[in-house]
Amino acid sequence: MTRDAITVRPILEGHGCVIDGFLDRDACAAWVARAEALGFDEAPISTAEGEVRVEGVRNNDRAMVDDPGAAEALWGRLEPMLPRALRAIPMGGRWW
Repeated sequence: MTRDAITVRPILEGHGCVIDGFLDRDACAAWVARAEALGFDEAPISTAEGEVRVEGVRNNDRAMVDDPGAAEALWGRLEPMLPRALRAIPMGGRWW
């Protein structure tokens, strides 16, 4: 897919979106391979008692990656697609 083929589809009644075409097939395959090589762990939630797994809230596993260079590259692609209000949030800032 070319960059011109990118579309943003709102989901979850405006609380999220899917960005079709954000990554091409090869880039997606590379991220999947990287995650599978790292392995997946439980995805706990944070509580006052610490992190716990609560399957009624979150029932998935996750692969955690700490790669500032990859984050910067992904953000560089994503930022122009965001509403202007979100673009002002500094990289590494929290949205919640």
